[in-house]
Amino acid sequence: MRANFEAIRQLFDDAVERQGRGEFADKAGKSPDESRAFGEGALYEGDYESAITHFREAVAQSSETSPWTLMELGAAYATAGRVPEAFRQYEKARRIQKSGELLIALSSVFQQYGGRAHEALDTLVEASRLEPENAFVHYKLAEALRRYGFKKDAVTAVRVAVACAPDQSFYHYWLGELLLELGSFVESAEALHAALELAPGDDELFCLAAQALWGTGKKDEAVRAVRLASDLAPKNGYYRGLLVSLLRAQGATEQAEVEAKGKTQMDDYDRASLARALERIGLRTLA
Repeated sequence: MRANFEAIRQLFDDAVERQGRGEFADKAGKSPDESRAFGEGALYEGDYESAITHFREAVAQSSETSPWTLMELGAAYATAGRVPEAFRQYEKARRIQKSGELLIALSSVFQQYGGRAHEALDTLVEASRLEPENAFVHYKLAEALRRYGFKKDAVTAVRVAVACAPDQSFYHYWLGELLLELGSFVESAEALHAALELAPGDDELFCLAAQALWGTGKKDEAVRAVRLASDLAPKNGYYRGLLVSLLRAQGATEQAEVEAKGKTQMDDYDRASLARALERIGLRTLA
């Protein structure tokens, strides 16, 4: 089975680069498949230079250049921070055979180059046209559009992802969160409702739904939703803080004080999360 190269790249994007050589450094693959396997092992170890060596050897050993091997080599270069080399390998693979996965990887390289948002977005648009039924491709386009500030266009793109994979709660969640950020509370609540039907045990979904419901004026339902979030994750101080804030805003002072005396305390991250949530729905920090 082919590796998911974008997943590999993202896995190490924010990792602290490890020092030294791993167990695959001194191995020598006797075939393209063995070299690729050693390259993947080195990549997961964090020995990026050895991974590059193995993938380059796999390319050299192959009688016919494989776009997938070039993609693996590009992923290794990208993970090592060697962006120009990654770009060259992805472009070579692109000339042999295009795929949504390849174009996603190529777009990620464009995004690493400063000021290349246009190429990054165009590449993802191309991927969405190449694989119109691939939900992940449309999601990656939406993600990039959102990153570059085109949030309404991101809504359109992620709606296509939802249509392609209506049984995947993540896409409903992502749409609901984005709509919440845009202040489209009714539509956000609808998307989050769909997500919760698919993932009824997800506390974060209940928390977001509480905010969307409050924004639509359904305050009792919002309080119930955040209570469910807190019940599912009783050690989460942010949820407790949001519950206290909504109760106080609703005028349920006694209930709010009872909740405020709970053992769950907020840290600085919780307070920042609470401030953002309350700002979304037009409340000041009350907890």
